[in-house]
Amino acid sequence: MSDNHDNHEIDGIREDRKKNPPTYYLILLAGLVIWAIGYMGYHFISGWNQEDAFAQRLEAHKERTAQQQGSEPQAAPASNDPASIKRGKDLYDNQCAMCHGQGGGGGFATDLTIKSRYKYGFDRDAVFQSIREGRPGGMPSSANLLSQRQIDDITNYVISVIRE
Repeated sequence: MSDNHDNHEIDGIREDRKKNPPTYYLILLAGLVIWAIGYMGYHFISGWNQEDAFAQRLEAHKERTAQQQGSEPQAAPASNDPASIKRGKDLYDNQCAMCHGQGGGGGFATDLTIKSRYKYGFDRDAVFQSIREGRPGGMPSSANLLSQRQIDDITNYVISVIRE
């Protein structure tokens, strides 16, 4: 290797240190440095952060959604209507049985036939809310999948299979 510090050639790659980089590289570098200083200055001085911005947007979304939906839907009065229970059983078999088992007897989710297994209550409103809103730990919401009538029908069916 030679002691010439102006030109280097290693592995067939030649570097010429006498030649300056093109002007547009220097302009681009200066622009990026100025932009970075401005970006950091804005975010550090203004106090803006993603968490607060997300929280504000989420709150605005919740308010819009609440205004669009009006009041919270309530469960229909209890019904022993066999047609409603039959529709509820058909919907249950398609939507719920994969987790709760056929007839509500429990799969990998809660056994719906035993009152003591109902963590959030076994009255009509509690069952309705569990189906509509879902519950922590794996019970998904059905509000966007099923109509109010369908949720009422499933609620009637679930109430019909509860034993002491």
